[in-house]
Amino acid sequence: MEKLKTIELFTGIGGVTGGFLDTNKFEPVFLNDMDLTAKKAFEFNFPSYSEIYNTQNIKELTVEFIKEFTNDDYDGILGCPPCQGLSMAGLRKVDDERNKLINEFQHLILGLEPKFFVMENVPGLLKSDYFKDFYENTGYKYNMCFDVLNAAEYGIPQLRRRAVVIGFHKDYNVYPTLPKRTHGGEGEVFDYFTGKYVDLKDDNTRKTFQLKRKCKLPQKNLVTLEDALGDLPEQLKPGEEQHEYAKKPETTFQRIMRRKAGKILKNHRAWEHSQEMINRMKKIKPGDSPIQHGSRSRNKRYFSQAYSRLHPGGLSRTVTTNFPNPGGGRYTHYSSPRTITLREALRIQSFPDTFVFDHNDVYPTDAKRMIGNAFPRLLAKKIATDIYPVFDNN
Repeated sequence: MEKLKTIELFTGIGGVTGGFLDTNKFEPVFLNDMDLTAKKAFEFNFPSYSEIYNTQNIKELTVEFIKEFTNDDYDGILGCPPCQGLSMAGLRKVDDERNKLINEFQHLILGLEPKFFVMENVPGLLKSDYFKDFYENTGYKYNMCFDVLNAAEYGIPQLRRRAVVIGFHKDYNVYPTLPKRTHGGEGEVFDYFTGKYVDLKDDNTRKTFQLKRKCKLPQKNLVTLEDALGDLPEQLKPGEEQHEYAKKPETTFQRIMRRKAGKILKNHRAWEHSQEMINRMKKIKPGDSPIQHGSRSRNKRYFSQAYSRLHPGGLSRTVTTNFPNPGGGRYTHYSSPRTITLREALRIQSFPDTFVFDHNDVYPTDAKRMIGNAFPRLLAKKIATDIYPVFDNN
């Protein structure tokens, strides 16, 4: 089987490239990200590709340089241009300089003219003038499809919504499609707003979870937090990072995460919380929220989840870079008075247990930032699996 060769811009720790590699049908030939710490983390987990990880500012990259580096041999371009200025979790500054990185991404697509491209971003991008310009300028050469995908509908224990744009070069006369949803057809799941289990057959419930309409094809139940984390040790001693698994894998998701991982679990260290904060977390029941949020409740959209606790039968909200902070959102573990660990956050982002951070090179504070910025690896694999048959050189 001949593998398709990919270029990835804004690579980070490899959520997208890792997902494409997991199919065993793609091979990266050029990677780029100016974050040196992200490069260290990537190289530790994908050492055979360290030589192709470039750290230039994307504004300094040229079409000629990439063509020479790859010997003009590539099939697709992947990329997640940072657009924090368009994120609902940020200040939503339309003139944020980072929003303009989509223009750099577009410039390289049009200059390199790959067979296909995949772009991921915050949902707000699709309603922005930046995307309107991108679509109009790139549409001359590429057939495109785009929509906001919810990671939960692809077997990931997280209500993480991301805009995904896929383009196929018009020379191939093929229109791309987004990956079909595999999870969320029916079943019950815990709802943080009502504080009880709800049935996904109900249309109002699906709207609450931002799920699309139930399709006629059979779909699996959503992967809950207990499905995802139930085999990991819950009560952790301060300072201990490596552990044995608490039990054998009991769900499909756990088995996927533990494939080739061995017996020792790494990066599973509790964050340091004050005794006052620990006592505060103990008072909140699984799935519950504090009775009041003080003066900061003025912004209910942001602070409504602050100091709230996860539930084993529910899903995680979007994992952000602030998950070690109990006041940053609903990140308190469902059975232990602590926020989720790096390993638990990696699981929620569908990174396998074989992916680890070497703390000799990467501080935990840097690791949590990179996890929060990453693209769910299983979702990337779903996208890659659909693309390969179209451009299989065989």
